[in-house]
Amino acid sequence: MAQRKLRIGKSSSEQDEQEEEEPIQEESRYVNGVVKFSNISVHNLKKMDAFGKSDPFVVFRAGDEEQKTTTAKNTLDYDYTNEEYDLIYNPLKMQGKKEVEVEVWDYDSVGSNDLIGTVSVDQ
Repeated sequence: MAQRKLRIGKSSSEQDEQEEEEPIQEESRYVNGVVKFSNISVHNLKKMDAFGKSDPFVVFRAGDEEQKTTTAKNTLDYDYTNEEYDLIYNPLKMQGKKEVEVEVWDYDSVGSNDLIGTVSVDQ
């Protein structure tokens, strides 16, 4: 982690004396930016549907920012060819979290979607 140096004089009357250096930590290593997702694929997914396949889609989330891939149909392996997603990363809107969440879901046309798996990625 980068450190800044803070120079402190020993006293206001001793301005000519040698100054001490004290390292101080960066206030935050997290800065505003963009998180890019590309070359997205899923492999060896858990069977979630009655006939032994899944209809996967991937959700990327950073704070209140969210992006979602298209839904693949009836597969356990899929390459989201030519799909790229950008999330605006603003540490002030991360609600105390610093990670980007990636979730894989199984789409269900009836009822609610099923979570297949999730991972949190620290920048």
